[in-house]
Amino acid sequence: MGKRFSMEFFNNKRLLMILSGVACIMAALVIFTVSTIGFGNLSSFIFGSSNTFQNNTVPVNSTPPFIPSPSATPFFNTTVTTVRTASPSPATSDTVPATQSPSPTLSLTPEITTPSPTSNVITKITIDEGPGPITMEVGESKQLHYSITPADAPNSNIVWSGTPSNLISVDATGNVYAIAEGTASVKVKDSIGGQWSLITVIINPKTVHVSQLVLKDNNTGKILCDQTKAETITLNKGDTFDLNVVIYPNDATVRTVAWSSSKPGYVSIPFGSSGETVHLTAVNAGTSTITAKVDGQTISLIVIVSDPSTTTSSPDLL
Repeated sequence: MGKRFSMEFFNNKRLLMILSGVACIMAALVIFTVSTIGFGNLSSFIFGSSNTFQNNTVPVNSTPPFIPSPSATPFFNTTVTTVRTASPSPATSDTVPATQSPSPTLSLTPEITTPSPTSNVITKITIDEGPGPITMEVGESKQLHYSITPADAPNSNIVWSGTPSNLISVDATGNVYAIAEGTASVKVKDSIGGQWSLITVIINPKTVHVSQLVLKDNNTGKILCDQTKAETITLNKGDTFDLNVVIYPNDATVRTVAWSSSKPGYVSIPFGSSGETVHLTAVNAGTSTITAKVDGQTISLIVIVSDPSTTTSSPDLL
């Protein structure tokens, strides 16, 4: 009996060792399968249920990917189905051998690209002739210019304008034309970004320039000389004479006259004379040149002063 018990104990011990070995092999196979196909797919294989794989839903009515047929060899010889998703659309399946690694899972999170701020938008525009005001005359044209910041920004949307339209006009290039007397404004604007600059324009009456001068005796109206040649008149010491300058054209805008005497000790004129007629006084015997200047035009008259009480002229007096 003791021998029989020993044999049974020996056989039971050997059976336990075999079972332990088999359990270790099965455990190793489970660990290998989980690391290869994932725990979720192993669950699908064992229980034949539909679940989520790699965050992608497999249709409920699809064939469970890991259910072997009753006659199939052990599961480690079966094929493995992995799901690869390239977009948020329903997943598609590709069959690959179990010896291959599953394809990397693509992220379903959309990539959002934030555009960088535009650096070539006009942030400032100024009129070079500013800040003003500037003056113009009726009938005058003037070219205005502008500058932008940044300097390399596109400037194809620049618009010029002038108000009121009955006083001033501006073309697309910034050329300004003064129509009538008054105060107007010119504006340049970036029609895309909305930046703008303004300048005031004061429009004066049109200037009619002097073209010719003539000197005449203001008392008799006799023409004494024109600008082609300086004539001469003679006065006695103590005499006075009113000299008039005639300005052409008659509508000349500038009519202020600058009078001067080359020898005021011989012939004097009132200080600061600026009218078209000047009062001359023969002070001493000698010669002096009287000159009138108007708007860039010049005319002269030579005046000789005699002293009847002497036979010789007095020396020059300054």
